[in-house]
Amino acid sequence: MNKIDQYDEMTLPDYINLHIARNKGPAIEARYQNYHDMLRRAGAKYKREL
Repeated sequence: MNKIDQYDEMTLPDYINLHIARNKGPAIEARYQNYHDMLRRAGAKYKREL
């Protein structure tokens, strides 16, 4: 969960935030935000936090 992907150099929360920024407004934004919140509660960290 806190692994930095070698291809895009992001962690999972970074990747989810990218999709939240790309999908502002549509209903899918709420789904991505829910995924983000679940991951953060489970201990996922951003790349800058590692």
